[in-house]
Amino acid sequence: GGETGGQDLPRQSKQGWWLHAYGFSKAALNAYTRVLSRMHPEILANVCSPGFILTDMTANYADAATLKTADEGSCATTPLWLALDDISGVSGRYFGDGCKEINMDGSGDAPPVPRT
Repeated sequence: GGETGGQDLPRQSKQGWWLHAYGFSKAALNAYTRVLSRMHPEILANVCSPGFILTDMTANYADAATLKTADEGSCATTPLWLALDDISGVSGRYFGDGCKEINMDGSGDAPPVPRT
């Protein structure tokens, strides 16, 4: 079992499956945020990340000892800023730790979101 054309199919350890599901769910949420922003310009729809925080999910990373706990970090800063501050009508964007806007793919400054 697990073969195709004489080659083994790629395998993932039980401990690694969560990473695939987690990454896919983040990508889906980011895409939905952009769609929602375009379809309903009357509402503000943004997505945010609390940053890389020490949790049960990240405890096995090699550098886990360098991560902040939820109590030490700024997990609530970005969501509270988006919910309560004046963000000047910005919608369809992804904000990271410290209220910094980043591309949906995580590669830096985000381009403007086209509005219809």
